[in-house]
Amino acid sequence: MPKKRGAKLIPVSEDIIEEIIALADRIGKPIRKIVEELLTEGTKIYTRGGIPISQAINEYLLLLEMKRLGFTLIPVSILNKVDNNDEELRKEWLKAGKLIASMMRAQGVKSVDSIVTYLKPVIMDAGEVLLTNNGTEYTLTIVALARNKNGINALISLVMGIVIGLGYNVVETKIDEGIGIIKFVEQV
Repeated sequence: MPKKRGAKLIPVSEDIIEEIIALADRIGKPIRKIVEELLTEGTKIYTRGGIPISQAINEYLLLLEMKRLGFTLIPVSILNKVDNNDEELRKEWLKAGKLIASMMRAQGVKSVDSIVTYLKPVIMDAGEVLLTNNGTEYTLTIVALARNKNGINALISLVMGIVIGLGYNVVETKIDEGIGIIKFVEQV
């Protein structure tokens, strides 16, 4: 005979309970239904993505804002075919990066340390986005192995726009198959 499953009591802080009650009143759903939905969806995020819910929400909001600003997803296979030696195209990538930087600043991001958090959802194909600091110089290394030099060149131009838009000077870039490196310093 199957075991009868019932409700379980889980201690939750009063602040969260008050928020859920207010939410239930606002949208007209029973509290129990809201809690079950939150737990179900939160469990899916942890199970499938292995990331904290707050990170998933931040990435989703970032993608929504980028969509609102006119950004779209482009397959890497297409980026790899685009000739990024065209000066006008490089200017467009820089401009797009500066637009992302404006969005970041509008959301209160002032520190370069946050750049990695913002870049990961933008560069979905990146296996690694690493920021290191050597005194006054920062080095941002991006590994996106599916990209050839054209794809990395486009990516580095976009990221240069972000870095410049956040108030830094780019001092060096390195581009190779699947790897791009940007070195930059604070503006003085």
